[in-house]
Amino acid sequence: AAPMAWLLARIPGLKDWNIKGEWVQQRLGFFAEPMVLGLITGTVFGLLAGFNVLNALLVGAVSAMMFHVWPMALGVTFEGWSVFNEGMRNILVKWMKGKREVYIAVDTSVLLGHPSVGISTALMYPLAFLLAVFVPGTGLFPVISVQIIQWWMAHITGWTRGNIIHNLIICAVVVILYGWAATAMAEPSTFWANQYGVIPADLVGKVQVTNWDGGGDLRIWVFYKLASLLR
Repeated sequence: AAPMAWLLARIPGLKDWNIKGEWVQQRLGFFAEPMVLGLITGTVFGLLAGFNVLNALLVGAVSAMMFHVWPMALGVTFEGWSVFNEGMRNILVKWMKGKREVYIAVDTSVLLGHPSVGISTALMYPLAFLLAVFVPGTGLFPVISVQIIQWWMAHITGWTRGNIIHNLIICAVVVILYGWAATAMAEPSTFWANQYGVIPADLVGKVQVTNWDGGGDLRIWVFYKLASLLR
């Protein structure tokens, strides 16, 4: 994300496309609220999964709750951690006698409540489906794997400073790369799924399974390819 964010910030014209979550919320108001976005995207997912309208709305309601409650819960958790981090930082600064700057690392989750994260995630869901269908070499339709997009967006937002346009461009590249890697890892992923009995007996040999989270991880794909060459 960091190299792509750096590049986008220096491309003439594109670097000036700067839409923030706060701006979208001011323009769209109620429809830009995380809970409403969760209701809409969750309901669409339910319909795509083949649920009837009532069950799809139930999925939307659960998604709306998670879009609203999850960032709040994490915010409370990391508010407590921030006190601990600041205390540790003060101790280290005193120990080093001010000779160097001290930074305390925190998890990407602290950005899940950022306005740009929720809006970028909701916009990225349909775009991810379109990329999965139309990008050559991608054999995975990420009905479940799209859940990880929210975490990707939290990480990307830290580098783009909340620029939704840049968020979507960077995440689209990530989706394509992970889609290719997940497709390439379908065979070993299916093998291990069969070993542990994950795939129903009547589907063994008829389907392949993979995902973005594990199978699509580029580091795992590189390691697998290197191990295959040394086999």
